[in-house]
Amino acid sequence: MTVPSRSAPNVTAASHSLSYPARANEYGRRLSAVEYRALVEQRVAFTGLLGSLFQAVDIVLMPSAGLASPTLEAMRAPGQDART
Repeated sequence: MTVPSRSAPNVTAASHSLSYPARANEYGRRLSAVEYRALVEQRVAFTGLLGSLFQAVDIVLMPSAGLASPTLEAMRAPGQDART
């Protein structure tokens, strides 16, 4: 099932409302409203900075392999797995 991105937070909140009371102590430290608001403001500021960065960037290329590339020495060793 694909959930539209705008609906996902609502679905998540609904599913957590069933299990949250019994597992509240597993959710980590609590934040006051003031702390939460400060974090929201930091997120908004970061989002703005990131958005302004991409005004000058057309594409971002990043490696996506889950492993580091083998060294040239490892690749030259005959009969050995280059990934180790």
